[in-house]
Order: sequence, then C-alpha cells, then structure tokens
Amino acid sequence: MSPEDRQAFLRAAARWFATREKAAALALLPDLGSWRDRAGFGSAMVDELYGDDPRHSADWVGAVNEPALAELLHRQLARLWSGDDLNGALAWAESLSSGEVRAAALEGVAFTWTQIDLESAYEWVATMELETEQDQVLAVMAKVISVRDPSAAATWALDLPPGTSSSDALSYAVHQWVRRDSGEAAAWAVALAEPGQRSSAMEAVAASWVAIDPAAAVSWVDGWQDPQLRTRGLHDAVSSWGSADPEAALAWVTGLPDAKLRTALTAEIKDRRGARQ
Repeated sequence: MSPEDRQAFLRAAARWFATREKAAALALLPDLGSWRDRAGFGSAMVDELYGDDPRHSADWVGAVNEPALAELLHRQLARLWSGDDLNGALAWAESLSSGEVRAAALEGVAFTWTQIDLESAYEWVATMELETEQDQVLAVMAKVISVRDPSAAATWALDLPPGTSSSDALSYAVHQWVRRDSGEAAAWAVALAEPGQRSSAMEAVAASWVAIDPAAAVSWVDGWQDPQLRTRGLHDAVSSWGSADPEAALAWVTGLPDAKLRTALTAEIKDRRGARQ
C-alpha cells in the first residue's frame, strides 16, 4: 500500500470511529507504528469530530496520551475552531492546564487570529502572564506575518519589546524577505534611523543572506561603515560560509587588506574545517 493510499485508509477509518467508537480510536493510536500514521489518523479524527461539535474534538484530543501528538492535535483544533468561533476557541485554550498542550492550543488560536486581525491579536498576547507562552505565541504570529508580508513583519518585530521573542520575530521576517529580495531587505536595514535597530536588522539580514548567497552576503558586510559592526559581522558571516564551503571562504578572506582581520578569519575557517573532519 502506498503512503497516499494508507493515509486515505486511515481517514476512512477515522470517519467510522468518529461516529461509532471514539474511545476505541484512542486505544488504537499506540498500535499505529509510525508517527505519520498516528498523526494522520489523529488529525482525521479531529476533523471528523469537529464537524459534529468542536467540543467533541476537544474532549477527544484531551484524552490523547502521547505528548507530541496531543500538542499537534490541540494546535490543529485551535486553528479550526478559531476560524469559526474565536472567542469559543480562546476560552477553551485558556481553560487548559498550563504546559505544552495549552501552549500548543494558544499557538493555534494565534495562528488564525493573526490572519484575521493582527492588532487585536497582539493586544491579547500583551496581556499574557506566562512569558514562555507569550514567546511561543509571538513566534507563531511572526511566522504568519512574515509569509504574508515580510517587510511589514520586520517593521512589526522591531516595535516589539526587547527580548528573545523580538529577536526571533525579526529573524523570521528577515529570512522570508531575503529569500524574496535580498537587496531590498539589505537596503531597508541600512536605512533604519535608530542605531540599535539598524545593527540588529543588518545582522539579521546578513545571517539569512549568507545561507543563500554567501559571497554576496559577505561582500555586503565588508562594506559596512561601522568598524565594530563590520568586524563582528564578518566573523559571523565568514564563519557560516566556512562551515559550508571552507575553500571558497578562504579564497575570499585572502583578499582582505587588513592583515589582523585576515589572520583571525583564516584561523576561524580552518578551525571549523578541522572540526568537520
């Protein structure tokens, strides 16, 4: 049986279990050997039970014992429910006990809410008391906005309070932007007026760009005007390049006129090459 046929079979089985034997479906989950099968069957059960009443899905996913699968299914249900009844989905997610399952449900709500109304979604996130949940939800929001409009997402990320969530949000946004138009992302970062934001944005652009076109990224970093930022940026960018293609990185470093920097970067590339061997 092909993987596609097997998933179709599991969806058909879920339709049967959802109308007749919900408890038996829970007992069946551990017997499905692969993660793909358990996730596919569990996801189909959520869909089938949701069509009847989202609370039936909620009761079923709440009884799933495998932690990773429970998180996946809570996230899926929250996304579905939020699209039809945002307040109902939010009330359900917030009623769950603290932990990874609750965080997953909140992420699902945030995923849908961000697409509906970013401003009100962020107002909700700002009221969260648990910092770990807030960081996870902000990461989801950043990914959603970044896929839709990376330039807007990057600007939004810079307005977030300083911290891990703002740094992650900026990284997500810039990564998407660089993939679409690296030159435009670079020009935006350099043009930022506030020095701290400009440095953070430039480093984020460089980190994403070097993974796509290392030679172009390193050449751009080499042109930075701030000496300290340039040195730090070259260390980061050349180090990344050296991990992927040490010979090309060494060839570029050889042309640097600054002997001290050239020596330091050469040693760093050779150290990374030695660690790989």
